[in-house]
Amino acid sequence: MIPMTSAWLPTLAAAGIPTNQDAYNGNNIGGFFSTMAINPTNWTRSYSKSAYIDPLPPRDNLHVLTNAAVTKITFADNVQDGNKVASGVQFASDASDSPKSVSANKEVILAGGAVGSPQMLLVSGVGPKDVLDSAGISVQVELPGVGQHLQDHLATAVSWATTEDTQGTIYQSGSDLSKTAEFLSYVNCGTSYVNGSYLFDGDESFNNFVTSAKATLNDATDLTSLVPSTDSTVIEGYKAIYQAYVDKLYPDAGLIEILFSINSPGTITIQAAIQTPLSQGRLYINSSSIFDAPVIDPWYFSNPADVIILRQALKKIRSFANLSPLKELIGTESAPGSSVQTDEEWENYVRTSVTTEFHPGCTCAMLPRDKGGVVDAALKVYGTSNVRVIDGSVFPLSMSAHLMAPIYGMAERAAELILNPPSSSSSGGSSTSTGANGSQTGTSNNNSGAVSVRASWVAVVGLVAGVLLSSF
Repeated sequence: MIPMTSAWLPTLAAAGIPTNQDAYNGNNIGGFFSTMAINPTNWTRSYSKSAYIDPLPPRDNLHVLTNAAVTKITFADNVQDGNKVASGVQFASDASDSPKSVSANKEVILAGGAVGSPQMLLVSGVGPKDVLDSAGISVQVELPGVGQHLQDHLATAVSWATTEDTQGTIYQSGSDLSKTAEFLSYVNCGTSYVNGSYLFDGDESFNNFVTSAKATLNDATDLTSLVPSTDSTVIEGYKAIYQAYVDKLYPDAGLIEILFSINSPGTITIQAAIQTPLSQGRLYINSSSIFDAPVIDPWYFSNPADVIILRQALKKIRSFANLSPLKELIGTESAPGSSVQTDEEWENYVRTSVTTEFHPGCTCAMLPRDKGGVVDAALKVYGTSNVRVIDGSVFPLSMSAHLMAPIYGMAERAAELILNPPSSSSSGGSSTSTGANGSQTGTSNNNSGAVSVRASWVAVVGLVAGVLLSSF
């Protein structure tokens, strides 16, 4: 589609990065062109709504309420096996709207993402006691890990001027090609994942780096500056995640994604994005209203190892400029430019140029409760009998991948768990999906005029969420 994309894989090969013939077999190391979620019949994006909701015939047991924000989960007075029972949710169109209620016969399911789901738990009284007390919220379940362990992919880049046609140049031209659906659906997809041995020019140098990173776990002073919490369970969770990274993932995983970006006119950019950051941040609230934005404190680069990994990646990328066929396409380096040469200069450039890839996760991490976990292996929130979280917030580790496919896979598995629950739940609650009442799905009006709705499953989706009501 874009002629210069033909230079990507040969340039990588010249740089010592082999072509990966099957990047979806569990090993993503090497260069390839990634597949995109595009419907080939009309060249439009295929996503969860178009794939799962739109094809459904009209059905009485599913209701989708748009432009509605769930304001909190409501809990019944009774407990089940020592766990709080969610009785439903309240929702409103905006902060001035009178709340409506939905009663859940079976479960409340959060799918608000790494920002929306922890915020919803917090405004509902599930989370760290100090945060809830500060926001004036009654504690329903004290769960220190809610909002903790936040991880994200960060990217920076090297750029060069070019006189060749990029996607941006073609788009600006107004040519017939630039107006076709096929062209307009193009997304930067030339990519590569590289491991630590490649970044550090060999196993010995990389092993020395890993040894230094491991030493942090044994230094209490270092840990204090790396964990945005004083809670002992959250600290243990940080250590468990850190240990998993340096022992299990670092030796072989793709630590960096390298992306061929050609959507700007007159510029070729090659991005580097860290995939397995050791830095962890947090999300918390300072208001009891879901309509007030949560506070996101990502603690980017709190662990200096992340800066070093990105530094090494950018130095590798700059070297690509000397390799054919890329070198025939590029002119002067425009960013960071020739003034950046030393490791210190590269690290300063990383800190000032990095941006998020908008891949946050891990804020409702699936970890043991004594390690700051929020959900168990069945995706149920600890201390509740019938609240689940099904989104990217439950991953305890940041993946060497974009989040879409892992989230879809996890959601498919979650559907199996809901429809065919295991015989026991690690949260200590009942494995069945019994909720606060056994009423049939229906709607009614109370005396105040506020609408009350009953449903078997209530799914809370989006940051300012829509609501899906379902009964089987």
